[in-house]
Amino acid sequence: MSEENKPIHNPEDAQPPDNEQQLNTASTDEPIVPAAETSEIINPPSEIKNMEVHHHAHHEGKKNWKNYFWEFLMLFLAVFCGFLAEYQLEHKIEKDREKEFIETMISDLKEDTTLLNTSIANFKQKGIELDSLIILLNATNIKDHGSELYYYGRKANRFTFFSSTDRTIQQMKNSGAFRLIRNNNAASNILQYYSEMNDLNLLQNNTNDLSKEYRSITYTLFNTVVFETMVNDETKNIIIKPVGNPSLISYDKSAIEKLSSLTHYMKASRLVLYDRYIILRKKATELIELLKKEYHLK
Repeated sequence: MSEENKPIHNPEDAQPPDNEQQLNTASTDEPIVPAAETSEIINPPSEIKNMEVHHHAHHEGKKNWKNYFWEFLMLFLAVFCGFLAEYQLEHKIEKDREKEFIETMISDLKEDTTLLNTSIANFKQKGIELDSLIILLNATNIKDHGSELYYYGRKANRFTFFSSTDRTIQQMKNSGAFRLIRNNNAASNILQYYSEMNDLNLLQNNTNDLSKEYRSITYTLFNTVVFETMVNDETKNIIIKPVGNPSLISYDKSAIEKLSSLTHYMKASRLVLYDRYIILRKKATELIELLKKEYHLK
């Protein structure tokens, strides 16, 4: 066959193999990315930035002694300021409690002055009653004064002793709160005032012992039936003078003399307590004024 008669081969008519066709199809569907852009995709900017930050942080991690010093100083200042705040709060709480204790103590002292006024008045009257009884027991015409003898004889051993209102001071002692009284002048005067109670209680107990001994003798001289008419539920425990001229059970001179002697000792003990009550009332009033002044109270 001559060359003229040979069929002409058209490249477009040539069919590539199946695998090549698939490759060509895939390549035509996806755009060709330049190498530079490919490198950016492989290492995106966020990763590069993270690497830079990591590298930078690694560089900042190297601290010298100044960094450690400032960190220590800041930590120390924070702890110290916290300590100061806590101390200031605790100091304020204790100061408020101190003032509260002083206010309640002033209230106790005012109650003491009221009770002392009552005791002073009672002990003044008791002196008159005991004097009268001593005169009657030693009178030559003792049998003519039966009503007065029974009246003063029954009242002689009735003493109204003073009892301090010590709620606040006892509470402070039992709880250890007396340390809150930081004012030395106030603390010393408070202790001095309440220390007076020890001697006072001793004197009152001695007087009460004399009163008990006195009663043991009245049983042998005075008629209980007469006493029943003088003080009972109807009289509201108030002693009234009996009517008429009731007689004693006995006019034995030794018994009357012993009763008169005990009355004298009760009178002397009453006088000591009377003076002590007056002094204690003055101290209570002065302590109230001092506490008000020291703690700026009205």
